[in-house]
Amino acid sequence: MERKLYPLTAAQRQMYNMVVTSPRWPQILNVNALLTLQAPIDFDILRQALEQEYARNESLRVRFTAPDASGAFQQYIVPEETADPGFLDFSHLPEEEAIARLEADGRIALPMVDAPQHAISMVKMPDGYNGVYVKLNHMITDSCAIILMINDIMEIYCNLAFGTPMPHALTSYREALERDLEREQDAKRVAADREFWERMLDLGEPLYTDISGSHLLRVAQQQTGNPHMRAAFLQSDKLDVGQWSYYLEQEPTRRLLRFCRDQGISMDSLLLMAMRTYLSKVNGGATDVTIRHYLSRRASTRNRYSGGVRTHAFPCRTVLGPQTGFLEGVRAIQQMQMRIYRHADFDPLAVQQLMQERFHLPAGTTYEGAGLTYQPLPLRLQNERIRGLPYKVRWLTNGGEAQPLYLTVMHAPDFQLEFYCRYQRAVCSPQEVELFYYYLMRILFAVVEQPGRTIGDVMAVV
Repeated sequence: MERKLYPLTAAQRQMYNMVVTSPRWPQILNVNALLTLQAPIDFDILRQALEQEYARNESLRVRFTAPDASGAFQQYIVPEETADPGFLDFSHLPEEEAIARLEADGRIALPMVDAPQHAISMVKMPDGYNGVYVKLNHMITDSCAIILMINDIMEIYCNLAFGTPMPHALTSYREALERDLEREQDAKRVAADREFWERMLDLGEPLYTDISGSHLLRVAQQQTGNPHMRAAFLQSDKLDVGQWSYYLEQEPTRRLLRFCRDQGISMDSLLLMAMRTYLSKVNGGATDVTIRHYLSRRASTRNRYSGGVRTHAFPCRTVLGPQTGFLEGVRAIQQMQMRIYRHADFDPLAVQQLMQERFHLPAGTTYEGAGLTYQPLPLRLQNERIRGLPYKVRWLTNGGEAQPLYLTVMHAPDFQLEFYCRYQRAVCSPQEVELFYYYLMRILFAVVEQPGRTIGDVMAVV
């Protein structure tokens, strides 16, 4: 049967651009995660569950063609997946060494052309934890899709092992893909989106900021001979990554969530405001701060249950003086994000191109030294046969990061918030990253305690 070919979506092109801008680091497209339960698992049944997931989840059956003369890929969906789930037994190892071996695997890029875009293994870990390790190409998945997939696998396992009901069918990847491509080719919609983003640039040229201060900005000014340069160069040849995870305990997590509820603000906007306040502080009180913000584009139920990558990243820029009320800034960000979301189907690379043209940027430069993803969809093991069992969810590094600092905030088990950060070692030191988290918490809770504070008040007390 003749296979049907589709072009890449804007979200996929955005992901592949990470390889284009950092060609020495092809594994930068890998997304690696580990789910384990402290319970015996029948691995024969788990293997059957994974094979059923291949059949249910079309995104796991995506293949890419070789690029054409212009460098463009196409994609197609194979009718069945023949990849055999692997089996890894690390139960005899210390946990630290087991994780190191998985992360070493995560640094190996998946083959792109006419090959499975995943490597999924059953795994035995120390202390009686057993489960699934996944490595997927970011061009076929995002964090929401991975959580959806892992939940689906565990529900299928419970069906096979205990006779519990099968989970509801997933949204067709093919249908979601066709809808996205149709929207991207809607000339009227694209023109309206482009006009919106052009108006956003009328504010003037942004200013680069990161948690290390203005060092990279000064380097760019020296390299270009332009003392007025406001962008910095990406460190594409030095992407060695560090990482850390901090868990905010239950009670402070509840305080933050209650505060957002009582003030009528989103956690996403509060986090963005806290980050921009810290970036302002360490960049000499800069009033113009831009953060790279990742939107999941999963507002509808249909999209929420779709595999594939739906994430688009856009600049979140704020120009706020020290006399601005902190909550006023949060609400300004929230309103801006609502406007952006209405135009979030626009190609993020086209936004970058508009900025390059408008401000005459040299190739390889950016205004965004820090990025944020807020992931409100937790991994919840709801099936009665496994609910309450101790389990661990761990996101594993691929050894590279496309920007100096990238923070993901997720809802973790036991009603905690996980702050998971990857950073470029060439730009940020571990001490700077620890200070970033420390002051981020101080900023957040300074406002929780006294909501009427101005931005200047907050920066003064932290």
